[in-house]
Amino acid sequence: MIGVSTMADSAKKIFITGAAGFVGSCVTQKAVEKGYDVHILVRENTDLRRIEGIRSGLKIHTGNLLDFKGLRKIFLDVKPNGIIHFATSNMMSGVRASDEVVIKTNILGIVNLFNAAEDIAYEFFINTGSPLEIDPGELYGITKLAATLYGQALATTKGRPILTLRLATPYGPGIQEGRLIFNIISQALRNSDLALSRPEVSRDFIFVEDIAEVYFEAIEKSKDLKGKIFDIGSGVSTSLNDLARLVLKLTASRSKVRWDPTLATSYDNRVWRTDTEKTFANFDWRPRYSLEAGLKKTIEWFKEIYRV
Repeated sequence: MIGVSTMADSAKKIFITGAAGFVGSCVTQKAVEKGYDVHILVRENTDLRRIEGIRSGLKIHTGNLLDFKGLRKIFLDVKPNGIIHFATSNMMSGVRASDEVVIKTNILGIVNLFNAAEDIAYEFFINTGSPLEIDPGELYGITKLAATLYGQALATTKGRPILTLRLATPYGPGIQEGRLIFNIISQALRNSDLALSRPEVSRDFIFVEDIAEVYFEAIEKSKDLKGKIFDIGSGVSTSLNDLARLVLKLTASRSKVRWDPTLATSYDNRVWRTDTEKTFANFDWRPRYSLEAGLKKTIEWFKEIYRV
């Protein structure tokens, strides 16, 4: 049963894009649990299975980030107290959509969102960024950085309560098929060889439920932190070798690791570790899940959903 919070903001309208996605669905679930009046934007034919259990607690609006007039009408009708933006043309294992789709969705989409909400006195706008924005070497990172800087400029010049949370590598129940941890767990549970690029390649992994919690603290602090950018991660760098060994241990798998450098992506040439100093200085939030604890919950979910 979904509990309703007694928090002072429980009657506030929150508008979420990308609510059917992996991280977005987790935040949406918690928003419903906390008693917010939750409105979400979805495209036609969006797969809503991640939020199927909470549909009765949602107001669903069908639209498109590229449709400025449609967005504006929705905002004028809803008049949300705040906006959380997850919708993006994503990149997975180095694979992304065409240049045109990435540019339109990740840049024009958020520009439309900001402009459509221009006459709304929203109290918070939380943009979701990516560590690939930091020294971007390809189009996806460039477009995400452009979106973040555009929001930062609006916060600076117009005093809008806009901030960006740059998420490290998320994982947990509901993770998308094709993601690194999805593939490793899937292969391990089937005792298939793990096909990975290089053992020294690293990531900063952050459990999705930990991510969700920081968004609600950001809601409370957005006015004081307008224009700021915060890295959200564990602050720990984990190599693919260590990740694979841990998953094999937790699944009691007989899988072997097959290292193949040709599988490396364009961003596999760096050590990823989130700089949490600024985040911890401004937020009470701290990750609660260790990588091992989070992987255990993810593996349990995987076994239940995929019956392996």
